[in-house]
Amino acid sequence: MYASAIEAEIDLTSRYNDLREAFIDLMACNALLPEFNRRRAELIAQARKSPIYTDIKSAALSEDLFYNAAIAGKPWVGPTETLQLFESYQGPLAQLWDNQLTGKGN
Repeated sequence: MYASAIEAEIDLTSRYNDLREAFIDLMACNALLPEFNRRRAELIAQARKSPIYTDIKSAALSEDLFYNAAIAGKPWVGPTETLQLFESYQGPLAQLWDNQLTGKGN
């Protein structure tokens, strides 16, 4: 009942338009997902074949990493934290992929 009273006073046209735009966006994502997955797998394979992967695998990580996350109230180490943990490898990995995509790495 309360929601009906609010909706009577608010123009929801822009929210409905947001849903229409979200639908188009979701359909576009669904159409692109197979290509995205294929290219993602290629980039991962390239990374694993490179010396950068050995460096990443041997990167020192704090033994209390998950403990500290739990104390901070986080049930996991998320994407942002993961990027921060491996920050020094972002540039070399991006360069590897850029070289592969532009043909400079062949």
